[in-house]
Amino acid sequence: MTISSLAQCLEGTSHIIGDQTFLMFDDLTMTFSEFDARASRLANVFAAHGAKAGDVIGLYLPSRPELAFGYWACQKLGAVAAPVSSMNRSREVGAAVSRTEMKRIFVNEETLPFALEVQRDSGRPETIFVTGGRPRARWMLTPSLQRPIRFAPLLHLLPLLRLRGLWQ
Repeated sequence: MTISSLAQCLEGTSHIIGDQTFLMFDDLTMTFSEFDARASRLANVFAAHGAKAGDVIGLYLPSRPELAFGYWACQKLGAVAAPVSSMNRSREVGAAVSRTEMKRIFVNEETLPFALEVQRDSGRPETIFVTGGRPRARWMLTPSLQRPIRFAPLLHLLPLLRLRGLWQ
């Protein structure tokens, strides 16, 4: 078998040693097969909402498992993963979105307000994917929107919410 992409490398490895540990974070442990399946599901979510090979998808997340899922989902899709430090705020994120022509961004509840501010000011990114990272799902009201936003728990990345435009 010829491996021509990182995604194929992960898939091939998960077929060979799928039951071996790939990721350990706090009390989360995932095998190669589990990780590959999680990345595939996220890639399917991205694709279902218009992402395709060659698109730039921002990963505005701290160094947690969600960042790895997002990176590998981009690899599976053929999209360009554009990590943005979670320490950056609206001005820096806006510059990254502008320079890369980013249309989609994957965020968590801590980085969501800054992504929304960039979206409000520039009209980009067009789509924001949100994940939680809490042990259980919860509701949050965003003051400027007064609309509930559902965050998915860490162990169940789906369903992720797709938020378009200025929440119309």
